[in-house]
Amino acid sequence: MPSYNAIHIDDSRWVQHNTWLNVADPEIRIHWIECKPASGDVKGTILLIHGFPQTSYQFRHVITPLADAGYHVIVPDYRGAGESSHPKEGYTKMVMAADLHELITKHIGIKTKIHVVGHDIGGIIAHAFVAQFPESVASVIWGECPLPGTSIYEKHKHTDFLYHFTFQNVPDLPEALVTGRERIYLKHFYDR
Repeated sequence: MPSYNAIHIDDSRWVQHNTWLNVADPEIRIHWIECKPASGDVKGTILLIHGFPQTSYQFRHVITPLADAGYHVIVPDYRGAGESSHPKEGYTKMVMAADLHELITKHIGIKTKIHVVGHDIGGIIAHAFVAQFPESVASVIWGECPLPGTSIYEKHKHTDFLYHFTFQNVPDLPEALVTGRERIYLKHFYDR
């Protein structure tokens, strides 16, 4: 995955930001890309939430077309991913959704309801966003993610197919085993 400095930005409207959610606690910094419609006429705001092990980079081909369709597009790296900070704690989907809500409402200043789109783990974060902040949501779309608490998730969460949910929730172990071997781990993950 290229660093953000190496991303080919195909539209001069793309603006990259780093926002500290709380200046008193510089631990939480969210990196995000913003693209507004060239016409200036905004139909609404779309929040795109990436999956694992992706970052906001996964949406590089849809940012400009969505903005061209009249949407203000916000594409963050949630905490622990990409160029956002990687704190030791605070990785529940509820906390990660609250980060994004704070980014949208307090730091970007969007007061209208937004369209929330999540892919993979981003879908679980999108669900947590909607559950906590329904007054801020115009619509929600998610895909390729099991929702915790549903019968399908409970039935399959500890199977070989979804081993990574358990593995990645063991404190410090995944990092200790994968550091320096990311390519091997991610290749296995994608190939499987």
